[in-house]
Amino acid sequence: MNMVKSIAAAMLVMALAIAALLPQTAEAATDWDGGRIRAEGTGVAPARTVSAAQARALARRAAIADAYRQLAEQIQGSRSMPRPPSRT
Repeated sequence: MNMVKSIAAAMLVMALAIAALLPQTAEAATDWDGGRIRAEGTGVAPARTVSAAQARALARRAAIADAYRQLAEQIQGSRSMPRPPSRT
């Protein structure tokens, strides 16, 4: 059992190392002179889904949410959470 855990841990470390070396595809670009903002989001499907179609739909939903977050950061600066109401 310990050998299985060791192999699984080694595979996880290798996967994380490879993922760190891959180029990041999620990006946001701002062209204020042209009046355009562009964002590309990435999303990963959960491991437990009913079907491949559900996995694709969930990954797409996550990618769209990531792109919206990037657009909000471009418009409002690096702050993507709303400000708490001021008490005056």
